[in-house]
Amino acid sequence: MPTIVVHKEDFLTLLGHIPDTDELARAKSQLVDILDDELKIEIADTNRPDLWSAEGIVRELSGPKEYSFFDTSPQHEVIVSPEVLEVRPYIGAFLVKDIKLTDISLRSIIQSQEKLSDLYGRGRRDIAIGIYDASKIVFPIHYRGVHPSEVRFTPLDMTEALSLAEILDKHPKGIEYGHLIKSCKFYPLLVDNDNKVLSFPPIINSRDIGEVTPTHTYLFCETTGTNLEMVLLVTNILATNFADRGAQILPILIVYPDGKKVKTPHDISEPWELSPHEVQELLGISLDMDEIHSILRAANYRIKDGKLYPPPWRADIMSVADIIEDIAIHRGYNTFTPLGLTDFTVGHSTPIEELIEDIRNIMVGIGFEEILSHVLTSKDNLIYRMNLPERKIIEIDNVMSLSYSVLRDTIIPSLLEVESLSSKSLYPHKLFEVGEVVIYDPGSPEYSRTVNHLAAIVAHPQANFSETHSYLNALFHQLNLTYKIEPTSHPSYIPGRVAKILVNNHEIGIIGELHPEVLTRWNIKVPVTAFEIEIDAIG
Repeated sequence: MPTIVVHKEDFLTLLGHIPDTDELARAKSQLVDILDDELKIEIADTNRPDLWSAEGIVRELSGPKEYSFFDTSPQHEVIVSPEVLEVRPYIGAFLVKDIKLTDISLRSIIQSQEKLSDLYGRGRRDIAIGIYDASKIVFPIHYRGVHPSEVRFTPLDMTEALSLAEILDKHPKGIEYGHLIKSCKFYPLLVDNDNKVLSFPPIINSRDIGEVTPTHTYLFCETTGTNLEMVLLVTNILATNFADRGAQILPILIVYPDGKKVKTPHDISEPWELSPHEVQELLGISLDMDEIHSILRAANYRIKDGKLYPPPWRADIMSVADIIEDIAIHRGYNTFTPLGLTDFTVGHSTPIEELIEDIRNIMVGIGFEEILSHVLTSKDNLIYRMNLPERKIIEIDNVMSLSYSVLRDTIIPSLLEVESLSSKSLYPHKLFEVGEVVIYDPGSPEYSRTVNHLAAIVAHPQANFSETHSYLNALFHQLNLTYKIEPTSHPSYIPGRVAKILVNNHEIGIIGELHPEVLTRWNIKVPVTAFEIEIDAIG
């Protein structure tokens, strides 16, 4: 979970007092340590980057605020050149006027910038932020793509001018983040209308314009990235943070090569509808619409024509359940009346869990070892390494790691990942896993359906279809079920050595010898056979 350090003086300036435990809980935060005049606070929600700062926590606790800059017309532009579209195509920006900075508030701003870039922006891959002395800038600003040796400037923390290529080789930030753009034909560059360099995103600011101190009162702030929604969200968060410190925010118009124009900060709020019945169904309390609206206004929702608009610095509202959670948080969990037990019940396993336990015992009994792996995996594991074409799978938005970016719809890749690391263990290897997979299904809620699967692999120099078929026979015999197999084709398996598994003429799985291309992509040196079935289909 993200952890931030907040100076007590900052809370006193922004909130008027030091928040207690209950208040921090309203901001999904908790105090984990006290360091002299500073508080170490853990944010218990990775989907709320707006809370990763003193300003964000205070904003959540302070009640409704108006931010007029979302409706203000921009006076200046950032012009995007076509060459940069292949590298980091999106940018958001605004001006900060009449800001009164101190050493403490500047440290807080820099901390917020780093947390958003490194955690939410995945090490500056998706998001990078720059803040500059606006008094030295001549508008409009140009966001260009240039050749690595075309431009030279003096970066922060250095005294000599370097080319962009040299910065990647010599500057500490270039060495750390250069892998993000090193293979690109063009490198991104921000310059003003007098061709003065602001920065080389996502690497480093220029020393001349990009070094900010507490003496500066007029700032230019920009966010570049590879995802427009993320760029707009982070721009909104930064703008509201500065506004909460008393600054005037002046929007900037972003002009793209295709003629599209986007004003930033940009209100990303979408309207939602909510009924008292939905609140009562989920929270067990009866609230009328006036009470619901009053609570949500305190959480910075806007109410217009009966519709609810979440704050423009939040992108975590995925369903009405998220809005109802905000109602519970801002009403206060301590206001709910506890209910005593009215019925005595004895728990027992569901039929599907009993079947799963039987399957586990049978698989262990016929010589297999069980593994437990994550439902989250990488897209490469599900598609490329399985020699499969692109297909619809459930992907995670705003992922922190590409290794856990999708929900698996098959378990066999999880078993192969273990096998790929087991070449030094004595053969044969017989592995199985019983677990959940998530199937793309446009007819189901959230376009997905969660089911239980069993998958097994056999790996050794003589592994073949007949051997694995015998294990499948043993499993169905012990379950007292009948099945049949029919030839089929599948890119992950050797042609002629793969079959679909049917129960009552309904296809429930697949069995076969894995294709050499699959084994090569997993770096597995021996033949592997596998089968996988949907348990829910036979339960």
